Amino acid sequence: MKGKSFNNKSVLEIILSIIIVVLVLVNTMYLPSLAVLFMCIFTIPITAIYVLRGYKSILSILVIGAFLVSLNYMSLIPFFYAFSYGIVGISLGYCIKKKKKNSASIITTAIFIAISNISQFIVYSIFIYKKTISSSINDIVYGIKKSFTMTRDTYVALNAPNEFIDGLNEIIKLITIQKLIVILPMIILANSIIQAYINYYFTSKVLQKLDCKVDNITKFTRIYIPNLLVAFLIIAFCLGIIINSKGISIGNYISEVTGYILKFLITLNGIAFFAYILRNKLKLSKIISVIILLVGLIMPIFTDIYLVSGIMDVILNLRELDPNPIRKIKKRE
Repeated sequence: MKGKSFNNKSVLEIILSIIIVVLVLVNTMYLPSLAVLFMCIFTIPITAIYVLRGYKSILSILVIGAFLVSLNYMSLIPFFYAFSYGIVGISLGYCIKKKKKNSASIITTAIFIAISNISQFIVYSIFIYKKTISSSINDIVYGIKKSFTMTRDTYVALNAPNEFIDGLNEIIKLITIQKLIVILPMIILANSIIQAYINYYFTSKVLQKLDCKVDNITKFTRIYIPNLLVAFLIIAFCLGIIINSKGISIGNYISEVTGYILKFLITLNGIAFFAYILRNKLKLSKIISVIILLVGLIMPIFTDIYLVSGIMDVILNLRELDPNPIRKIKKRE
């Protein structure tokens, strides 16, 4: 009797899992952009199923779910989405099952989110829209420029200050294919890290509710960029300048890409430092701290302050988090 009850429960869990996967795939088929924007949410059930039931169960559920959706849409795209969500969800599930540290799990998940997003862009460009990669990038540039142009025209009609209009015009001039290609690695990096962090946070909460042991996520106030990574990026930046000075154009691309990535990481470090000050030193609530940090991101002067404070924290190890600090503080005896 107990065995029969157990089997019924297992079958019910599998059916429910298939329904969840089908719903995720159907939503993605309606709005493909959701695959990029909500990768961190859609992969949570996949990770949970993998941790609780193993890789055979989740692979079977993904295949069945993709097959059911493909029958309805007469397309193989659901299998691709199942693969995209699968590699992200399973990679995080693997890290959790192997008791990896949350930092290692987040980095691993971020790598697979980046791979998934890039592969989605390539597949949609070549097989769905029947375009080249460069043509698809050109369409993105056109769309961004068009939206900024419409925004500018709206503010012109509202008699906005000339300084603000001039600022928008300068932004429109900067929107080019060359510029997008340069900042694209930084955008992919930022999107992957943020989504991986959110993914781990919510997944750990779900699994803890299911009585699974999961390493608690590192508080944002304790996030730091190792100075060794910063040093590596600075070296790459300098090498790019040297290569460019020799007349090799790839050098300019290397220096610009590493420059943007370096700026993003140090700014992130600066935001985490400010979060540390607001939460640990000034004892402000989470909500007020988040509001202050978000307002700071909107205001250009504060983004510069984040950058400077990030540099100071890397050099001086102000939060004393980096195990290999540039400046070692001798403890008083």
